[in-house]
Amino acid sequence: LGISLVLGACLQTACASEAHLNASATQQHATLVQAENTMLANDSQQLSKAKLATSNRLAKSSHARPSNEPLAFALIGDNPYTDENQQKYERLLDDINANPDLAWVLHLGDLKSSSLGCSDETLMQVWQRHDRLNMPFVLTPGDNDWFDCKRPAAGNWDRWERLAFIRQAWFHDPGNIDGLAVVSQAGASMGSDHGKHNNKISDKTNGNNKSNGNGNGNNKGSNNGHGNDKGHGKFTDYVENVRWQQSGVVFVNIHLVGITGLEGGLDLHAELMQAALAWLEEAFNVARQSGAKGVFIATQADPWLFSAEREVMDFFCSDCPWIRPGYEALDEALVKHTRAFAGQVVLAVGDTHIFRVDKPLYDGEQLVHNFTRVETFGHPSVHWIKVVVHPGSRHLFEFHQQLVPGNTD
Repeated sequence: LGISLVLGACLQTACASEAHLNASATQQHATLVQAENTMLANDSQQLSKAKLATSNRLAKSSHARPSNEPLAFALIGDNPYTDENQQKYERLLDDINANPDLAWVLHLGDLKSSSLGCSDETLMQVWQRHDRLNMPFVLTPGDNDWFDCKRPAAGNWDRWERLAFIRQAWFHDPGNIDGLAVVSQAGASMGSDHGKHNNKISDKTNGNNKSNGNGNGNNKGSNNGHGNDKGHGKFTDYVENVRWQQSGVVFVNIHLVGITGLEGGLDLHAELMQAALAWLEEAFNVARQSGAKGVFIATQADPWLFSAEREVMDFFCSDCPWIRPGYEALDEALVKHTRAFAGQVVLAVGDTHIFRVDKPLYDGEQLVHNFTRVETFGHPSVHWIKVVVHPGSRHLFEFHQQLVPGNTD
C-alpha cells in the first residue's frame, strides 16, 4: 500500500472466559422499558428533531463516482467524547468542511465518553453536533454510545433499550444517509434492495421482565427488535450495518463494540458478532461478484490490542493475547475472506485512541499482505484522517493524517 507502519501501545483488557464468550446469541431479550406517556412524548420530539436535521442535510448528498475516479473521505472516531472537547471538535468539523473534495465523513463510534449520561437529550445533542457538516455523516456505533450506558455513572440504563433508541433516532432512514444511498443489513434481511426499515420502539411485550431502564421504575419489557422478528430474516433490526460501493471499493460498516467481558453483556456481544460476520461475508460476496478492487471495513472494536512483530511480542509480553479475547471469530473471518480476495482490504477501527496504520493480520505465522488496519485519532487527540482511494493504482488506499490547527496545544 506504500504506507508507513505505526505501532502504538494499547489499552490492557481482562480475559473473559471462553465459555462465557460463546454465550448463546439466541437468548430472548425482553427488557426494553415501556416509558410513561410523558417520556414517549419526549422521545417523539427528539426523534422528530433528528429526522428534520437529516432532511436538512439531504442537499449534501454524495453522488456516485465512476469506478475509475479517485475518491476521498474523512475518517474520525472516539470524539468529541467530553464537553471540554467541544470547541476542538467544532474546529475539526470545520477543517473537514474546508475540503470540498471529500465525499463523506465516516465516524467509528464513541461520540461520547462512557461516563457521560445517556438520556435521550444527551444522545441527540452529541448526534446533532454533526449538523454543521456539509457532506454525508456515516456512523458505526461504539460501546460508549449505548453499551456502557449500563454503568452507574452513565445512568444505569438498559442496554437493549438504549440501542433501540439510537437505532430509531440515528438510523431512522437506513437506506439513505444524508443522500448517500446505502444497503442496510436490516433491509437485506427483509429482501429489500434499498435497506428501508422502520424500527419503531414498540409497546408490544415479550414478557414481564423487569428492567432498571432509565431509573423510572420497574416497567414491562418490550420487543426491542434485536433480530428475533419472525418471518423477516435473522438480523432485521441491524439498520446500523450498511454497505455501499464507489470507485471500485465496497464499503461496509459492521457494528462491534470493544468490551472486556467483565462488564457483562456477553449475550449482546455474541449477537452483534453473529450479525457482523454474516454482513461481512455478504460484503465480500458483493465485492467478488462486482469485480471490486478493495473492501473497506469500518467498526469500533479493535481485535488486536497488542501488536508488534511476533518475536518482539513474545519477548516483552509473552502472556499478552495476540487476538483480543472474544474477537477470535472476527480474526478468523478476516483471514478467510482476505485470503480469498484478490484486492486490498482495510479494517478501520477506533477503540484505543492511537493513530496508526499497520498490518496485524496473520494466517498462522504468515502475514496477510493485502490486509491493513487503520486506527483513527481519539480523545484527547482531536484530529482526522483523509483516506484517498486510487482505483487505477496498485496502491489502492492512501492515509493522510490531518492535524487540526489549534488542536495541538
